Amino acid sequence: MMKSIWIGLSLLLCGLLNAVAAEEAPYRDLFPDTWVATDSIGRTMPDSFVAGPLKTGQKRVVGIFYITWHTANLATLKSPYNADVSKILAADPSARLDAKHPLWTEGSYHWGEPEMGYFLSQDEYVIRKDMSMLADAGVDVLVMDVTNAVRYWEEWDVLFPTMQKMKAEGNKVPQFCFWSFNGPAITVVQDLYEKVYKAGKYKDLWFFWDGKPLLLYNGTPSVDANGQGIKHPNPNYDPAAKTDPNHPHYGDPDYTEENYLDYTREVKDFFTLRTMWWGYYEWAGKRFIGTEDNWSFGYDLGNDKVAAMNPDDLVSRHLGQKEEAAVTPAQHPSSLVGKSWSREKGEPELNDQDLPVPTLVPWLGKTVDHPEGYGIYFQERWDEALHADPQFFISMTGTNGLLANINPEMARQRTSCAATAPTSSWTSTTPNSTVAFNR
Repeated sequence: MMKSIWIGLSLLLCGLLNAVAAEEAPYRDLFPDTWVATDSIGRTMPDSFVAGPLKTGQKRVVGIFYITWHTANLATLKSPYNADVSKILAADPSARLDAKHPLWTEGSYHWGEPEMGYFLSQDEYVIRKDMSMLADAGVDVLVMDVTNAVRYWEEWDVLFPTMQKMKAEGNKVPQFCFWSFNGPAITVVQDLYEKVYKAGKYKDLWFFWDGKPLLLYNGTPSVDANGQGIKHPNPNYDPAAKTDPNHPHYGDPDYTEENYLDYTREVKDFFTLRTMWWGYYEWAGKRFIGTEDNWSFGYDLGNDKVAAMNPDDLVSRHLGQKEEAAVTPAQHPSSLVGKSWSREKGEPELNDQDLPVPTLVPWLGKTVDHPEGYGIYFQERWDEALHADPQFFISMTGTNGLLANINPEMARQRTSCAATAPTSSWTSTTPNSTVAFNR
């Protein structure tokens, strides 16, 4: 009997120890910074002779946009799935210049099938693979894009717990912050604050900056990409707070205003705040790119004033110190700045397939066919960002946008970012991923 009791207690103790171990499994360093690799065009990972000794003296943080707009409702699309630009152009190449072609049946498209298939954002396998690859690549923080005022609660309620499970298993994962900008941005930020931060959800994954959780936002919320006059409904509005002296929030504008006029005191006190928007020379009537606490997610290098700036001056400042630089594979598909653009040569001419003609690759020192596969723009932005050596942050756009639409206006302009945007345009760095057109 006593022996059975001891066996039972031993098993119980082992179970408790295993539970604790599962919650507190130590991170096992896989030393991904020592891995070797060669890419499809022969570039190899730099060794210590190229990269130099370990950099010290300041913190260097890498962030990347992580998109969760592949929502569950997309599983209802007609089968077999045909919203794939590559499949459509293979069926009829003339469709690339005809926005009314009958093969264009959807509003959004993949340009090609991603490495992991046409996945949805709640796919735990995809999340685990993404987080593993991003952590191995040295990414510290995911920038969760809510710039169009859409909150992806169902997707986040799979993403963040999966990341927590990975941590409990001893894996390294990035942290996260949110980025709001267009539409009722004040309302969106308040919603995120109350449902995530005030509620203490996923606290071990919050990304801190200057001692507080980081929030990227619109510092001038009366103006966004769609214009002015935006209203920001206040979900905490209580008419009694205006008239009842005994009301706990009597006279408090965070409760007495039907529409927010500014971010609440709670938000301002809780977060480290930085405005994040496209790197325009001016925004909302003021100088923007490279200025104090105004971060950029890419640079408007199609603008002569921006292109003429010293690359170091594109970097955002905080208290006068370099804080944030942006690195993108190219630019918006509506611009004439594609993957093969360079400061010296600009955008190459396009052939009859809207692809760049043979072009000099600066880092290779020779002219190549299909320069869109050599990352001319991308490498130039990396070189500039690393030279500037921002004190804390490099943001890279992005990892898994995977949306494509058709833009008939760009088709008429024959930019390198029109129907051939999979090889010439900007947004994503996922294997076999897609880029953004607009229908």
